[in-house]
Amino acid sequence: MRWLLLLVPAAIGVTVFAPDSPLLVFVTCVLALIPLAALLGEATEHVAAHVGSSIGGLLNATFGNLAELIILTAMLSRGLHEIVLAGILGAILVNAMFASGLSMFVGGLRDHVQEYNRESARDMATLLALAVFGLAVISVVDMRQAESATSGQHGAHGTPIIAGMLFFGYLLYLFYSMYTHKDLFQSRRESHEEDTWSLKKGLLVLLGVTVFVVWLSETLSGAVEAVVATAGLSEVFVGAVVIAVIGGAAEMASAVRAAGKDRLDLALSISMGGSVQIALFVAPALVLVSYLVGTKPLHLVFKPQAVILLFFSVIIMAQLSSDGRSTWFKGALLLIVYLILATAIYLVP
Repeated sequence: MRWLLLLVPAAIGVTVFAPDSPLLVFVTCVLALIPLAALLGEATEHVAAHVGSSIGGLLNATFGNLAELIILTAMLSRGLHEIVLAGILGAILVNAMFASGLSMFVGGLRDHVQEYNRESARDMATLLALAVFGLAVISVVDMRQAESATSGQHGAHGTPIIAGMLFFGYLLYLFYSMYTHKDLFQSRRESHEEDTWSLKKGLLVLLGVTVFVVWLSETLSGAVEAVVATAGLSEVFVGAVVIAVIGGAAEMASAVRAAGKDRLDLALSISMGGSVQIALFVAPALVLVSYLVGTKPLHLVFKPQAVILLFFSVIIMAQLSSDGRSTWFKGALLLIVYLILATAIYLVP
C-alpha cells in the first residue's frame, strides 16, 4: 500500500487549493488516512518487537488518540459541547467494541483459536468500569442539582475534580503495568525474530506518521460539519459514530494488522488500551483544555441513556475477554453489538 501514500500530498493540495469544497476535502482526507493507518500499524509492529506488546500498544494508542484529541479540541473551540461529549462516548465504544471485535474476527479467520493475556484484558476492562462509574457520578450529581433547581455551581467544580481522579487512576495503571507488575502483561506470543527496523527508526516513523494523521484529522473536523449538515445527521451521531470512526481509523488498522499476524495481545493492547486512554486521559484533558480554548468549561455530563450504553458495553467486553481465548465468533458478536449501538444512536434524536 506504499504507493497509496501519494494520496497524502493530494489531500494537502486539495486542502490548500480547494478549501471551499468540503465534500472533496472530506473524501481526499479519508482516503489519505488509509495508507497512513497501514504505515502506523507497521511501525507499531516493529516498535513492539523491541519493547514488547504492552508498551508498543500503549505507544500506538497514545499517538492514535492524538487524532481524537485534536478533532475534539477543534470542536470544543467552536462551542460544540454536544459533539465533544458524543465523541468521547463514541471513541470509547469504537475502540472497545468495533476495533476489538474486528481484530478478533480477522484473527479468528486466520487461526482456529487465538490466545492472549487475559489478566491484561481484565485489568483494562476494570479501568473502563472505573471510568464509566466516574462519568456516571458526574451525570447523577448534575441531575440531582437540576431536580433541586440549584445554580449548578457544584457540578462545574465537580467535573475537574473527578476528571483529575480519573487521570490519576490512569497514571496508577501505567505504573502498575509498566513497572511493578509488568510480568503480568507479557504477551503470550511475542515475536522472537530479529526485527529489520531499529527501535529509533520505528519511533521516528511512528511520530512522523502521527503528525500527518493528526493534521488530516483536524482538517476533517472542519469539513465534516458541512458534509453531515447536508445529510441531516444529528450532532450526537456525528460525534459518536462519524468522528469517532474517523479519529480511530489508524488504531483500528494497527489492531487488525496485529491480529492478522496472530498477535492478539498487541491488537487488544491497542484497541482496549485506546478506550482506557480516551476515558481516563483524553476526557480529563479536554476538561482542562476547555478552560483555555472553549467559550465555557466542558462538563462531563452525559445523558442517562449514554451512561447505560457505556455500562453494558463494558460488561459485554469484560465477559467476552475474560478467558484469554478468542475466535472469529467472539469478534462477530462484538461487531454486532457495536452495530446495534450505532443504529440506536442514529435512530434516537
